[in-house]
Amino acid sequence: MGDILNIRYSELRFTVRLISDSELPRFKTSAIRGGMGDMLLDEYCIREKIRKENGNKCDTCDYLDECIVQRIMYSKMDIEPAFMSSGNSIGYIVECLDHREQFDAGDTFEFKLILFGKNCFYLSQYLSAIYRLGMNGIGKNHSQFEVINVRNMRNENILDENRIYKDKYRIDTINDYVEWRMKDLSENSNLHIRLKTPLSIKKNGNQLNEFDIESFIDNLNRRLYSLNCFEGNEYPELLDRKDNYPLTIKSESRSVSIPRYSFRKNQKIFLSGIYGSVDLNLENVEDYLELIRRLLAGELIHVGSNTSFGFGGYELTEVR
Repeated sequence: MGDILNIRYSELRFTVRLISDSELPRFKTSAIRGGMGDMLLDEYCIREKIRKENGNKCDTCDYLDECIVQRIMYSKMDIEPAFMSSGNSIGYIVECLDHREQFDAGDTFEFKLILFGKNCFYLSQYLSAIYRLGMNGIGKNHSQFEVINVRNMRNENILDENRIYKDKYRIDTINDYVEWRMKDLSENSNLHIRLKTPLSIKKNGNQLNEFDIESFIDNLNRRLYSLNCFEGNEYPELLDRKDNYPLTIKSESRSVSIPRYSFRKNQKIFLSGIYGSVDLNLENVEDYLELIRRLLAGELIHVGSNTSFGFGGYELTEVR
């Protein structure tokens, strides 16, 4: 398990301050992610005319393989999983748990940018994109903001007052995170999963409208497999696992539909998922501590579809 969790990651915690009274989307991750991509294109794209003539799509560009924006936003897999489609955004997650919509001038909000594998290299480009996004503004009214600080996973300042402290930019592994989180848990086999962000999973081609522990764990294994492929390591045993799934003791869930505007498709679309929680008993699971480690890894890497928009985030605690 230690090798399977040897995936590099870095966490950037942004605190930003609104410059004027603002109305922002309830779910801000799409605006942040889309705006970040726009800022990167604005700074680095050298075929802007061709891109705009092609409906803001980059697939006909003769520099597509060399494009730094493609490497940052749609990173190429070192090993391509058969179940993944092209254009996946596996190298990062944008997460914002602040669902307020009305802000006064001077109000602040926070969001996270979690980078994986080779995407950890592009610190300067991500920081520059978020700074430029603040000047350009987000939301339908292009609300401007300024970045107050950026902290690492240990709450140390990476950036403060326009100064970058590169020695505080830490690249850890998912195994490091799991070891740290294991200190919060005993060997209790009763666990509680609370979905912090919508969970989007399909089963037999159909979107799930309620929590299904077997689909959840199968998708967790796929996510770990994909991130290992992104790092150039293949662990097919993650896909071939036949887990003794935990018993579901109590579960509650509700469906949600999150609107976003896709500039690539030039239309408004909706991302579906569920919120909820589940209590589990792992006594019937052989080596359940190993499963707990995978579940803790899932807190960080998220599970299911649309993870780059922050979907599939959850918290694991003991049932007391």
